[in-house]
Amino acid sequence: MSDAFYSLPRTYLTTELAGIGGSLKQRNADFIVEEIPAYHPCGSGEHLYLFIEKNGRATLEVMQEIARHFRVPVRSIGYAGMKDKHAITRQYVSVHTFDDSPLESLQLNGVRVLEASRHRNRLRIGHLKGNRFEVKIRDCEDGADKQTERILEVMSRIGGPNFAGEQRFGYRARNHLVGQAYLWQDWKRMADILLGDPEDPSDGNYEARVAYGEGDYQRSRNLWSSALPAERKMIHELARGRSFEEAIMSTTRSQRRFFVTAFQSGIFNRILDDRIERKLFEQLMVGDIAFKHENGAMFHIGESEATDPEIKRRLHDLEISPTGALWGYDMLPARGETGDLEERFLKATEVEMDQFVTPPHDVRGTRRPFRIPVTEAEVTTGEDEFGSFIQTSFILPRGSFATAILREIMKTPNRSYPWGY
Repeated sequence: MSDAFYSLPRTYLTTELAGIGGSLKQRNADFIVEEIPAYHPCGSGEHLYLFIEKNGRATLEVMQEIARHFRVPVRSIGYAGMKDKHAITRQYVSVHTFDDSPLESLQLNGVRVLEASRHRNRLRIGHLKGNRFEVKIRDCEDGADKQTERILEVMSRIGGPNFAGEQRFGYRARNHLVGQAYLWQDWKRMADILLGDPEDPSDGNYEARVAYGEGDYQRSRNLWSSALPAERKMIHELARGRSFEEAIMSTTRSQRRFFVTAFQSGIFNRILDDRIERKLFEQLMVGDIAFKHENGAMFHIGESEATDPEIKRRLHDLEISPTGALWGYDMLPARGETGDLEERFLKATEVEMDQFVTPPHDVRGTRRPFRIPVTEAEVTTGEDEFGSFIQTSFILPRGSFATAILREIMKTPNRSYPWGY
């Protein structure tokens, strides 16, 4: 496998500014996320909208419990985006039901209903403007507040790097390789990456991985953590004598698509890394495809656009940004040097374009802006019963990862973020 296909970023945008070090997420209350909705419920309609706060709960797990409480299928539940388990998160949920009465008895562990209303339409993925983050960083260097302000000032001015965050690649940072194997339809390799390769004895699934490697699927099934439902489902099916393909296809479509998304994101991160290394983060090149932050529309940059004063102004004002490939059969391709670079990084993965349309994949693809607006950034200091901290708050658009911003602030080498958003 070529070294060109790594998933986690290696470069820093604010490399001239030292990081503050520190540690994240010593407790859930150190990381608070609140959705900024694209619209508010109108007050009437067949969908019950709940604004909930969850603490230490996974999004899909809570959605399933809400469905059971209202006695509706899970498909009747809508939400705008996944939220982290190891945090305090506030988000909207829609329930397709005409009955409000179960709301009075809704009591879920780690979940509070903050508001309830009704709306005509189901809440769907992406139906939000962005997210507001409040993050405490502990064990920082002296002067961390001023240095954090300097780093955030740069990103507020030119944009933050829109890297896909660590959690997209799993706690072993291999989901992009799983997605690659899925596109290859190499079912055994996919299973081996997910279920085998026991490297770290501190991994809670180390013994289960050892048993898998020995071919003892029954023992591996009994040892596997319930926190990894796709892996548990696969090993359960293998223990029943199913083939590798059957075991993988027994997982949900959304779980399999998540692995493909990780594959796409791994290539994107590599392209963005290269862009920052070459000091082209905030520039538009001939052949680029620009992204309009206002509405998500995209357009090609030719010779005339690259020298257009109005285009340059919009780029400077963070109204538009260059984009990178999230590969798929229907993706708008870049041209020139940018297109050649993206083709080279795809080639390094040994995935061919026709593999994006081989059933059961159907990977359409899209493009992702290299930059994201970082707005309403603030830094304060504080102290609580657990010690002193730096608190930073900011707003990011939907689909962005706060860990990409925190990585620039902290610059902690060889750091693993087991959680984040």
